[in-house]
Amino acid sequence: MIVYLIAGLLLVLIGVYRVVSWARIREVVHPHWLSVVRACTDALAWISFGSTCLFMAARFDGPPVVVGFLLFLGGTAVTWIASRLLRAIRASGDVSLGEFIVKQSREQFVRSIASSRNAVKIIAPTGFSEIQIGFGSLERLMAPGALVRSYLLGLVLTPVIFALFLTALMNSGPELQRRVVGIYFGYNALAVVSCLTAGLILTLFAMLVLTYSRTLLLRIDVKAALRSIATWTGYGTAAGVVTAALLPTMTHLMPNTLDSMPGAEMGLSPQLLIDVPASFAVIGYALGIAIGVTVVGRHASNLLLRHFAAPTVLICALLGMTYIGVNPSNMVRSMVSATPVVDFKNCTDEAFREHLDNSAWILKAIDTCGGGVAYVQTQPFLLSIGAVLGVLAFVALIRDFRRGARAMAETSNVDLGSPARD
Repeated sequence: MIVYLIAGLLLVLIGVYRVVSWARIREVVHPHWLSVVRACTDALAWISFGSTCLFMAARFDGPPVVVGFLLFLGGTAVTWIASRLLRAIRASGDVSLGEFIVKQSREQFVRSIASSRNAVKIIAPTGFSEIQIGFGSLERLMAPGALVRSYLLGLVLTPVIFALFLTALMNSGPELQRRVVGIYFGYNALAVVSCLTAGLILTLFAMLVLTYSRTLLLRIDVKAALRSIATWTGYGTAAGVVTAALLPTMTHLMPNTLDSMPGAEMGLSPQLLIDVPASFAVIGYALGIAIGVTVVGRHASNLLLRHFAAPTVLICALLGMTYIGVNPSNMVRSMVSATPVVDFKNCTDEAFREHLDNSAWILKAIDTCGGGVAYVQTQPFLLSIGAVLGVLAFVALIRDFRRGARAMAETSNVDLGSPARD
């Protein structure tokens, strides 16, 4: 309470000081009464807030604190309005408040009249020429180019539709099945992104050390990597929101598609707007790490170093982490280590239903009943990461190679077209 006491006394002293300072300066401001109102409400705001702190220090709860806070808000609002009016009046030539209001009203009325006269030009400056209805529109839609673009758009939307159906299938079925699948993917996804994040930090640190020691003579772009992670995490979140928002529509239009499974029941609830975007955000985050690593050395002139140096360091970092036991499977085991091993006789639906609230027990039971399939294995994890990094780096290499070849061809054409020198 001593803090409230000191703060309250300080605020009250500041309010008194501001009033005394204003009275001593005696600045001629028009209108004078508005200047007095500003000074008084300014002091009221400081003193009332200080009084509120003093009331709280004295443990006077209830009306005194509420009244003091309301006086602070009101004084602050009136002070701000009065200050804006005084600045506007001073800019208009120190006229009276009535003259200022009349002048502003007249100007606003003139502007409104001018805007109403030009309303048509403002709303539709070129008329409705942007709408063209006729047989030409149908011909363009039936043209071969439009059909090819429609086919390509369908290919682009295929992953979206697949993700929509996959999410719907994961949210259909009995509650026990959905809970078990969620626990399995949740634990393993957390372990995977934890390994990737640690590997990314080690990669960036190693690349900075290599550049600082002049082993690599290139500039590391850490901002580009972080920007890529943020961008793809945002893409994943947006895709998750769209998928979750379309699930009720899809189940309403195709109710028999997902309910045909024995015992299937669609688990649609507002919780999907949190769970599905979070899941997609994790996928986008992991993909952003992979893409971000490939752009760390984007300023290097050597294309191999530009696209393969940082991914190679990341693979080495993950291998080193695996060598000392830091891998997804060991991380998941450590997260559920406090739970005892589940006996094989508990591999029944009744036992799973009894422990639905114990996610660690469910994961241990999956490991026991599934023969050790509850944890992401190290070798497939490393092979998957290596394959993704290799594909991304190779695609970026081909893109930059074609860009460089095109630039060299244009330079050669310019040299051939230049006049010969004697």
